[in-house]
Amino acid sequence: MADCSDKHFQSMLHAYELGMLADAERQELEMHLLDCPSCRQSVMQFQETIGLIRQDKEIHDTIVILDKEDSEAEDQASTTSVEKRRRRFWPSLVPATVAALAVIFLLVLKPWQIEISPTQEAIAAKNRVAIMYFDNIPDPEDEQRLGRILTNLLITDMAESRYMQVVSHQRLHDILKLLDLEGIKKIDGETATQIAQKANANWMLMGNILQVEPQLVVTAQLVDVESGNIVASQRVTGEINENIFSLIDELSAEIKSDLALPVDASQEVDRPIAEVTTSSPEAYRLYLLGISNYYKFYHDEATENFKEALVYDSTLAMAYYYLAMMNNAELIKQAAKYADKASYKEQLYIKSREMVIERNLPQAAAVLKRLVARYPDEKEAWYFLGVYSYSLRNYEESITYLKKSVEIDPLYTGPYNHMAYAYSALNDFERALEAINIYISLAPDEANPYDSRAAMYANRGMFEEAIESYKMALQKKPDFRNSMTELAILYTFQFDYDEAKRYVHQVINSYDSLRRYSARIMLAYIPQYQGKLDSTLNLLDDCIEQYVRDFGEERYTSYRQLRAIIFAERNQWNQALDEIVKCLEIENTVYHDTAGYYLNFYTQILAGGGDIARAEQVADSFEVLIENLPHRRSDYYYSRGSIELARHEYDKAVKYFEAADSAASGFSISFNYMLGRAYLGADQPEDAAVVLQKLLDIVGPWRLYWGIWSVKSHYYLGQANEMMGKDDEAIAHYQEFLQIWENADPVFEEMKNDARQRLQRLQSKS
Repeated sequence: MADCSDKHFQSMLHAYELGMLADAERQELEMHLLDCPSCRQSVMQFQETIGLIRQDKEIHDTIVILDKEDSEAEDQASTTSVEKRRRRFWPSLVPATVAALAVIFLLVLKPWQIEISPTQEAIAAKNRVAIMYFDNIPDPEDEQRLGRILTNLLITDMAESRYMQVVSHQRLHDILKLLDLEGIKKIDGETATQIAQKANANWMLMGNILQVEPQLVVTAQLVDVESGNIVASQRVTGEINENIFSLIDELSAEIKSDLALPVDASQEVDRPIAEVTTSSPEAYRLYLLGISNYYKFYHDEATENFKEALVYDSTLAMAYYYLAMMNNAELIKQAAKYADKASYKEQLYIKSREMVIERNLPQAAAVLKRLVARYPDEKEAWYFLGVYSYSLRNYEESITYLKKSVEIDPLYTGPYNHMAYAYSALNDFERALEAINIYISLAPDEANPYDSRAAMYANRGMFEEAIESYKMALQKKPDFRNSMTELAILYTFQFDYDEAKRYVHQVINSYDSLRRYSARIMLAYIPQYQGKLDSTLNLLDDCIEQYVRDFGEERYTSYRQLRAIIFAERNQWNQALDEIVKCLEIENTVYHDTAGYYLNFYTQILAGGGDIARAEQVADSFEVLIENLPHRRSDYYYSRGSIELARHEYDKAVKYFEAADSAASGFSISFNYMLGRAYLGADQPEDAAVVLQKLLDIVGPWRLYWGIWSVKSHYYLGQANEMMGKDDEAIAHYQEFLQIWENADPVFEEMKNDARQRLQRLQSKS
């Protein structure tokens, strides 16, 4: 790999590694890392070193001692515990204390093995352990889930070592499901051997809880899977009133000793299990119950479990992680805040999700690749890699990752769902349908596979088949909102507006009072799609007024943005600006950070209204803003493209809109609509036809949200095909355009008249 030739960034690397860069410099370098393999490799090696430091006993002990001395010297009266100081130190590794300087000193004296060596990998593979569920002898039904809690804690603890591979709890559960043993309370020796072989384990651990009161007594047996021989036994007895966490630490240490790990393994820090999970047994019990419900897709129940767990331990990082995955994405910040109280694997999941929230999918994927390199059985990490690759439009790569996920767990349904969408994006309808049919066979009583199959049909223009499949989904789950939503959309496209409204009302009534308002905007989609802008504005006004009356302030900007689009279409530029300004105010007051949202449309409306100078000023300020917000780069290019389009500088507009589309994390209707118009102005009808047809191939809520532009795309596609001499295609699009807007408001009459004249001219030729 070639070294980086930019000395500016090379000089920043060491300061970045030690956490000494200012925010602006750090963000500048992080953007450079996306494009420079050499610098990125240097940083990844340093991050790997941090992981090694965490596990090195000599450095760990030095930090604890020196950080304690340093903190006591700063404030002898402080009541903050050494443990809290240590947890504060580990995440950053910034040399602000004597302990950090000691780390640097030890790094100089002690050569570090940055990558896991082949020998280390071989040792870990040789020591692959499957830990079976512990049998709770005093309580065979395990009502308090003590056996599951003990098993999960032990798996988490032992998996921290680099010198062994531990079959994860999820993998164990998947194998039981594959063997039709899901929910089994007790695993006998024969079944355990079958599970261990399926997991490619060299060793298996079977255990019992012999006694709970007054002391916890646990026994375990380490078995050679190939021979079936018991090679070691362990018995651990807790002190009276001693919690399960310290007992796990003792049992884990004994098992590692019996595995005869190499001498180097003794240098790893064996952090107490309470430090990487929680010290509250009740919090952990609720957390495990939440995970169980999460993977059953019982998200309401899982949400309550995780929230209750946080009542007992508000620092339980992974409870925040799962809540962020289901409900409130912003909670990932809380997960990151307490990430030092999670295992190494969990920290990587948290970091990856942070990158997703920041819309940095390449970096999110990079983190997951590190995760699967160390934990190759993590089906969910492979699955997320597939999802992120799909979002980045790397469809073949996405399929590769998704296939890896189902190789690990053939019953894992999620990958088949995304695989179908990836094949569909590659125009391989046969394989898309094949993947969906596998999904249906695995989950015949669930609504989602039928919903996904309907989407495959809809994307092929097979609306009747799609409607039938959506209705099958609703037979499985009558309140399945996505199918209701999509049926409303399909009936709109088929001009059955009454049926569309009926399904919209079903969607609205399925939500609670707060979320009901976010769904009510769909009522405005239908008249907007018909070109009835007065009716649309009245509906949006009613939504806003009722929301403010019920909740005191506006929280949804979609109402206002849609109003801005409508006013712009009516050449009411001042009213359009007022609406976009209101969007910016809502973002700032409710979410406390505009983060560049709506500046692209603000610029577009300024330019469209003829105020090019002011639009340039906003775009210039936007350019400064994206230095710290690289994920808004696509919106910045959109702003510049809008200005050039308003100037009729079509070639320049094309370059900016192409850049916007390339920088976007996924397909954007608004970006492609503007790009199609720019291509037409630049006399590139072939390119215009491609992007506008992609827009019209979308069958979903966003096509109706951008309903005016979607319908206009038929008009512009008619022009593109006419320029290419494809008269039949042009005729079809002009007819579709005129049919949809048959009763549209007078503001569109000029465009409709032009479409009629073009249509008549083409029809007279044939």
